[in-house]
Amino acid sequence: MRVIKSALPLDFNDAATWYFLGNAYFSNFVANFKKFDELEHAIKAYNKAVSLISFRKNCSDINTPICSSI
Repeated sequence: MRVIKSALPLDFNDAATWYFLGNAYFSNFVANFKKFDELEHAIKAYNKAVSLISFRKNCSDINTPICSSI
């Protein structure tokens, strides 16, 4: 998760990074079921990724499953 978080300042508008951050938080939630804040962080990161993809309206340069679902 440290690596993904360190990539965000390089481009806060990179949907793929937000998507992978959501995956990291969700994985932590599943592994450590007691930490519900991890799930909240995952949802926020996924929502940010979706909003960025929706804003761009062109996902051709983003190779993530979230992009192919819209």
